[in-house]
Amino acid sequence: MKKIGAVILAAIISFSLTGCMVQDSSSIGTSSSVAPTNIISTGGKIGVCISDFTDEGMELYRQAINTNLSSSGYEVIIVDAQNNQEKQTSQVATLVSQGVDSLVVDLVDVSLAADVVNAAKVEETPIVFIGNSPAEEVLNSYDKLTFVGVNQGDFANYQVEIIAEKANKGDFAGDGTLDFAVITSEGSGFNLDSFNASLKTAGLTANALFSEQVTPEQAGGYELAGAALVEHGEKIDVIFCDSEAITLGAKQAIEEVQRKVGENIFLVGVGGSDHIKDIVSQGGITGTVFNSYESKAAKIGAVTEALITNSEVEKTYWASFEQFVN
Repeated sequence: MKKIGAVILAAIISFSLTGCMVQDSSSIGTSSSVAPTNIISTGGKIGVCISDFTDEGMELYRQAINTNLSSSGYEVIIVDAQNNQEKQTSQVATLVSQGVDSLVVDLVDVSLAADVVNAAKVEETPIVFIGNSPAEEVLNSYDKLTFVGVNQGDFANYQVEIIAEKANKGDFAGDGTLDFAVITSEGSGFNLDSFNASLKTAGLTANALFSEQVTPEQAGGYELAGAALVEHGEKIDVIFCDSEAITLGAKQAIEEVQRKVGENIFLVGVGGSDHIKDIVSQGGITGTVFNSYESKAAKIGAVTEALITNSEVEKTYWASFEQFVN
């Protein structure tokens, strides 16, 4: 096993998490990998808008964000959009009307980020977007806005590297071509051309047999991976996924068609939870790409404080990646 360092308002259910209230309502510009440091909170209230509480990886992320902000003296209000961008935009508007000092938003759909920005602008509330980055024009449309998260190109490079380092380079048929399926999250901004470029850069001759997007849930990953495997059968050498839940669904689909990861197919996913790592260790997933929840949460905390105190921030802060590979 090798670990290569390279890198979460209608009806309200609330409970205490050391200063946290959880409400359940069932390269761009200048970039940097170093965030402002030395948080000295003057207190205040932060609204954290998470795309989906059911995602295991995002649960760990929101816990880290809460711990960081709460320990700095902030009251933290966390809401669940339940994978509904309209709901999330409404949650943002409600938090703004309640007078939060800043927002941390894990967008459901990056293509609708401008709606969130417009809701925050009503009271000039700062925003830290996390997860997937909105478009450059959105980031530049508001001076109290920044992004902490992943570079989609880097994410692809690290996934592709996992396959490029395999003896057969993912070519189980031995025909010189890596035939793959890729299943990504709706609203993630995934670009197949960029992904193909990463494969080419790694020296791989590849052919995308299947590329579809779905709500980042295990059921969605299972359904689409199953459809790909039925349509293309044993031609598929590798399935790439961009969320922990989708990866778990794809694993289930692979097992149902009686293919075995590592023997006649590879599965590369996303997520750094203990659950995912255990599956990788046992051979059920070829490898996973992730970044440290704690380090990202620290950056979010520092940037949030800087925005609240009107300190200078950059438009983008990229998180570094790690791989966990069988």
